[in-house]
Parts: sequence; structure tokens; C-alpha cells
Amino acid sequence: MGLHLMNKPKIIEDRAANPTTNVLAVISFVLSLLGVLANFLIPLLPQIAGIICGHIARSQIRRSEGSQLGAGMALAGLIIGYLSIVFTLIWYIFLGVGLFTLFTFS
Repeated sequence: MGLHLMNKPKIIEDRAANPTTNVLAVISFVLSLLGVLANFLIPLLPQIAGIICGHIARSQIRRSEGSQLGAGMALAGLIIGYLSIVFTLIWYIFLGVGLFTLFTFS
């Protein structure tokens, strides 16, 4: 019984000594960048997926107690995803207003 308690902190130390990068953080970053680059081919879908993955990744990294890295990458994916969605929506509003004025006042 005492031996089991002595081994458990060692396992936690080993995990903290060799932290891994959270996969969802990488996926969030890549999807957000893909959404920026392929915005006209696949509008809004990669950004939304990147935002979802980024939130899940940040939650997992916080709960991992130092055994996972990638909080900055997940945050970058979130920022890029949100900004991309905002600029895409602004672009659609300008496009809609422009097309409306073009076809209404002609």
C-alpha cells in the first residue's frame, strides 16, 4: 500500500517532465489559417471548426497540470478564427449592400 503511494507522484513528475503538445491546439491553428487562405472556397466552416478545437484545447491544457503544451497555439487559432469570421461577415455585408444598390437603383 505504501509502495503504491510512492510511485504515483513519480508518474505525475514524469508526465510534467516530458510535456507534449496538445493535438487540438495544432488543429485549431491549422484550421484557422486554412480558413483565412481558403475563405472563398470554404467560407466560415474551417474558422468555426478551429474555434471549437481551440476552446477544447485550452480547456484540456488547463486541466493537464503542465503535462500538455500549446496554449499559445490554441489562443492564436482562436484569435485568427474569430477575426477571420468578423472580417468575412463585414465583407458579406459590404457585398450585399453593393449588390443591393447596384440592382435596385439601375
